[in-house]
Amino acid sequence: ARIRAARDRIAFAARALAAAARAHGAARRQALERRSGDGRIARAAERLARDRRARFDALAARLESVGYRNVLARGYAVARGADGRILRAAAAARRAGRLEVEFHDGRVAAEIAGGGQGRLL
Repeated sequence: ARIRAARDRIAFAARALAAAARAHGAARRQALERRSGDGRIARAAERLARDRRARFDALAARLESVGYRNVLARGYAVARGADGRILRAAAAARRAGRLEVEFHDGRVAAEIAGGGQGRLL
C-alpha cells in the first residue's frame, strides 16, 4: 500500500509538473513574441520548450519503467506477511509462516513449511 501511495504521489507530481511547464512555456512564448518583431526569439523559445518537453517525457518513461507493476511484469514478485507488510528477507518469511505472494497477474497465498522451503496454497 505504501508503494502504491508513493507511486500515485509521483504520478500526480509528474502530471502537475507537466501542466506547470506547459503553462509557463506558453506564457513565456507569448511574452517573447511580443518583444520580437521577426519571431526568431519565439522560434528559439519553442525549440527550447520542445527539447525540454522531450527530456521530461524521456525521464517520465524511465521513471515508469522502474515502477512497481512494471518490475513485477519482468518476473519479480512481492512477498507480504499476514499484516500486508512486505517481507524483505527469508528469515522474515520463515517467521511469518503464511504469506501472500504478488505476481504481475495476481496474488497467491503461500505457506513456509519445514526447513524454509515454501509451497503455494
